Amino acid sequence: MVEPGRYGEPGPRVRTSPFLFGLLATAGGLLAVVALFGIARVGTVLVMLVAATYFAIGLDRPVQLLVRRGLSRVAAVGIIALAVVALACGLLALVVPPLVHQVDAFFTELPTKLHHALDHGGLGGLSQDTQFGQKLSAAITPANVAKLATGLLTGASGLVGGIAIAGTTAILTLFVTASLERIRAGAYRLVVASRRDRVSRLADAIQERVGGYLVGAFGIAAIAGTAALLWSLLAGVPYPVLMALVVAFFDLIPQIGATIGSTVVIVVALSASIGLAVATLIFFCSYQGLENWVVYPRVMSRAVKISNLAAIVAAMAGWALFGVLGVLIAVPAYGSVQLLVQEVLLPRQERR
Repeated sequence: MVEPGRYGEPGPRVRTSPFLFGLLATAGGLLAVVALFGIARVGTVLVMLVAATYFAIGLDRPVQLLVRRGLSRVAAVGIIALAVVALACGLLALVVPPLVHQVDAFFTELPTKLHHALDHGGLGGLSQDTQFGQKLSAAITPANVAKLATGLLTGASGLVGGIAIAGTTAILTLFVTASLERIRAGAYRLVVASRRDRVSRLADAIQERVGGYLVGAFGIAAIAGTAALLWSLLAGVPYPVLMALVVAFFDLIPQIGATIGSTVVIVVALSASIGLAVATLIFFCSYQGLENWVVYPRVMSRAVKISNLAAIVAAMAGWALFGVLGVLIAVPAYGSVQLLVQEVLLPRQERR
């Protein structure tokens, strides 16, 4: 029988074994690589989920208003969804018929315009030029036709894919909006109890900023679109409904969107007459001043309080990263980060 302590007492346990450290570091690196590949493969799904959550936060305000009036959350979401669908169908009914008519007229007049350009635009000799005809025949090869067809199919598939992504995002928005209270409560339970109250307060403030900005942005865009529609109808700008939609769409871009939308309307007015274009320019300069100094500050005063420079930089960064969705998310995201810095980081730095 071996006596205790005959061969010495065991030493302290080595907690930082080099082998164990290397094994854990390798496993962590492999896990990070797998996670990056997984995120890259499901990137579109994540973008749709982020967009659905963002729009759900924006829709939560009218849903809460209907819930306070005695409706269940599911019924309130259904009413909001029906209202959005009815609005979209009404806009399509206003836009699609004139758009189809203009496209049909363009292609109907295209041969005549080409013939006129060849005869009177200094290109009449091309139709009689034998070498030009030979070069044109040589360019129309099966390979070039196949490339053209491939490009058209790629564009069509991209359009169909975009429509499918938009439809899926809309459906996800409805589900997230209906379950937003349960998602919020479940997320708060993941936080330790000692910090849960502060985290919930900060999260509620961020959601308030995001929702307020989204409602305010669409409200300002609706005002801009209505003003453009009234001016187009009164002044005689071509395609008034389409111009109103263009102004409302671009007005969602902070600070610079109104300028882009009004430029489109001015160019369309210029196709009618120079005087109409000048009058349209004066109108939009006046309206943009009113929007920047009266409408925007009043609507956004309780939402996201950031400087104009920060709004422009955030919108440009959002456009570069995620396109239109990035523009919508950029400003409230910046406002949320600003809130966290002011309420969490700066007080912590002051205590050190």
